[in-house]
Amino acid sequence: MKKIALLILAAVALCSCSKDETTAAPADGQYIADAMDLVVCMVLENGKCTYFASFIYGKVVGSWNNVSTSGEYPNYVYRVEDLTITADFESPTAFTATLVGSLNTGNNKPNELPNGVQSYFDGANIKFKLDNRTLDANGDGILDEMQPDLFQ
Repeated sequence: MKKIALLILAAVALCSCSKDETTAAPADGQYIADAMDLVVCMVLENGKCTYFASFIYGKVVGSWNNVSTSGEYPNYVYRVEDLTITADFESPTAFTATLVGSLNTGNNKPNELPNGVQSYFDGANIKFKLDNRTLDANGDGILDEMQPDLFQ
């Protein structure tokens, strides 16, 4: 009888243990960091960065689709050119990023900073939040908030 009771108890213990199959991940969408004269936009899908753009003094520095992603939630590392972005998610919709390295300017499009200009970051920490607002509706390379007369 004791053997049967032990067998039933073991079966109940094994059945009551369930594996948590939900894995936390960042929410998909556009994350924006607004740090004084620097605005950075990152689009994430399943934690992977599919688009990165930065604006300084309201003008686009450049945009990239070839962003390297490594890590897993809640810690990711993104690389754009010579810039490393170490992201630590506080929640699925917000993270703090440490920026180290530099970015070269883009393709010399209208309103971009001139080619050859670099932006340097030496351990700057900035906060990103999920924010799907449009930054540059007309595509002129200047933040909409810098042109309020166009969007009245």
